[in-house]
Amino acid sequence: MNDINQKVFDYITAMALTSHGLVELADRDPLSPTYGCFYYPYWRSKSSDYVNARCQEAAYTLALIYKNDYPGVDCSGCEEIKELAVAGALFWASLQHSDGSFDEWYAGEHGFAATAFSSFALSETLSLLRGELSLGECEVLTNALAAAGRWLCKHDDLDKINHEAVGAAALYSLGKTLGEVQFIEDAERKVKLVLERQTKEGWFPELGGLDTGYSFLTLEYLSQCYLHSRDDGLKDALDRTLEFLSYFVHPDLTTGREYNLCGNSYISLLAGAIMGEFSPRARSLFTAGINQGNAMVQLAQDDLSRCYHLYNGLLAYDYYRKNEGVWDQDRRELPFKSAPFRRFFPESGLAVVKTARYYAVSAGKSGGLVKVFPKGGNLSFQDRGYTLRVPDQGSRSSFRFGPDNTVSWSDEGQMKVNASFRGSSYFFPHPLARLVLKIVSRLPGGYLIVKKGIDFIRQRKNASFQLTAVSGRASSRMLKRVIIFQEELVRILDEISVEAEDGSLRAMIEVEVKTNGLISAHPVSGDAGRLSEILRESGEARIEKEITPRSDRVDVTTSIFGT
Repeated sequence: MNDINQKVFDYITAMALTSHGLVELADRDPLSPTYGCFYYPYWRSKSSDYVNARCQEAAYTLALIYKNDYPGVDCSGCEEIKELAVAGALFWASLQHSDGSFDEWYAGEHGFAATAFSSFALSETLSLLRGELSLGECEVLTNALAAAGRWLCKHDDLDKINHEAVGAAALYSLGKTLGEVQFIEDAERKVKLVLERQTKEGWFPELGGLDTGYSFLTLEYLSQCYLHSRDDGLKDALDRTLEFLSYFVHPDLTTGREYNLCGNSYISLLAGAIMGEFSPRARSLFTAGINQGNAMVQLAQDDLSRCYHLYNGLLAYDYYRKNEGVWDQDRRELPFKSAPFRRFFPESGLAVVKTARYYAVSAGKSGGLVKVFPKGGNLSFQDRGYTLRVPDQGSRSSFRFGPDNTVSWSDEGQMKVNASFRGSSYFFPHPLARLVLKIVSRLPGGYLIVKKGIDFIRQRKNASFQLTAVSGRASSRMLKRVIIFQEELVRILDEISVEAEDGSLRAMIEVEVKTNGLISAHPVSGDAGRLSEILRESGEARIEKEITPRSDRVDVTTSIFGT
């Protein structure tokens, strides 16, 4: 067994074992009214008064390990695994609203994501298990899936564009499973709507901005649409998306949680496995992901992600096997493994630099945030900028998403950013707000009022409610940053200006070194006191940093001056 085959074996063994563990999340009592429910807070702890329908996607994962002989588990043909998959699917159908939709985040949501994702998974589940269902079970699921498909045909979600791509994949699957031509036609319409919004650089706007993790998710479901349509235009769009995203696959096989609008760090090995059929870059992505061995971190972070994502991990292996003959063909290395280069993407405001010593990414819309990965080793360096704290005014940070930041680039490898310090808001609904939401969303037509309000807020704030921190308004406090990427090191030249009344201001220097993805050092935190003092005295300060990456450490020197 060669190295890559051993890595694939290790991958699928871990994935199958974790998938088998889903049975512990489910109500396994056939006499229980919640038999087959995978939402633990509802059936077990009773801490929730509604069911997140997306957790029933676990039924698809169980159907896969029942129908396939994966290493590491003895589930193929196991009767209880099949019965629990069927029970999960039937419980999903019982959660459906009369209009065909489902809930994810609150009761009465009628959510697009809940309906699209779960319909895709349960359509595939029915396709796998149809021959082993009773006529009654088959009728219940067929009726529920048809109603969900009709709802998806009538609704679009073009703000969260990944949802629209999932809706398209769901309709393709439903069309095939149920033999409904209309569903396939509407899937084609949704794919067209998604592709119309693809930027020139290749990514898909999420709430109006860039999120590489969600673009990977969009790529994942569009690649599954391609399996149905085999459309050359869609194939070209997939190639363009992966070409852009590949620059933001870091050497540790993560992507930009820190600089993404929604903080999504997902990298899709499933897209790599499907696109490996025709894309040398995709073959490199899949192989690198398997070698890194961190897929489980992305797919099984918690109970929700296990229910939501494990089947994608299994499918990645299945498509690897289907495309088995291509993995020894030509590959196009991911940029972090390529020859040195400099690249700037003006639409997204992102710069990427590869030298013989390091790989670096800088995000202009996040105040010139810089990530540096030394060649070799398990280290990374990150300079997010600064946070200013003023009593009675809260905190303002330079790295919060700023759509109006100005960003420029020179071919010599110099990036200039002008960014305002911004506050942030943290979305934790008051108990009274939760009560009002619960009451209104359960009134006839009330969910439409709630949905319009939520859509208005997320469009205005360019943020998803799942985020902990949401970028606030620009302030008069400014950061001017120049980043100079040299062969051996990175130089950062900063100028901070604050308001005259900031006499009690305290500054924080947001610089950190990570080892294996966890913060191991704050190398310049001791300089924060001097920076605070200068800003209080003169309102302006200059900071110069030199970052020298080495395989076993990152050396950082800092100089701070008044004006």
